[in-house]
Amino acid sequence: PGVSLTFRRWDDLLLPRKGHSLLIDVHGAWDDLLSSTSFVQAQIDGSWIHPVSSRSRLIVRGRAAANWLKEFDALPASQRFFAGGDNSIRGYDYRQVAPRDSNGDVVGGKYLQTLSVEVDRIIWRNYGLALFHDVGGASNNWLSNIVSATGLGLRWATPIGMVRADFAVPHDDPNTNFQVHIGIGGEL
Repeated sequence: PGVSLTFRRWDDLLLPRKGHSLLIDVHGAWDDLLSSTSFVQAQIDGSWIHPVSSRSRLIVRGRAAANWLKEFDALPASQRFFAGGDNSIRGYDYRQVAPRDSNGDVVGGKYLQTLSVEVDRIIWRNYGLALFHDVGGASNNWLSNIVSATGLGLRWATPIGMVRADFAVPHDDPNTNFQVHIGIGGEL
């Protein structure tokens, strides 16, 4: 069982120039009621878009989440946290920024924190560029295993939302030169 609250306000659903969204979610399970373990999970997810000029916007996104439980190993993988990928930390593979087991397999973390700051600008007609910096991670200790990435994005404003191609360079992974991330749709 749980409760989730969402607050959203924007000037345009698909291509917002100004707006914000906030999601607050708290849920859990009790081992005496159809569950193999007891836990409580809380998360807050927010986005803010603000015009910088007539053709530019500032976009800030953040997420913080935590699990409270006695035995982390009993927590299902679906309730663990992972970072990396298009809507998290660009420059890293999807769900690859998280604790690993002794075999090197990603197993997820107890905590999650991410922050993204982006400035985009329409340069010509419906085409634009973006600069961004993403930071965060998933871990078993709050604010540990933090990584970051910086990148450049191409933007195309379409009637179905913004089409995004992001080229990101990870700062904390010597095995990766850059990642390409593709996305489509509204930012809120």
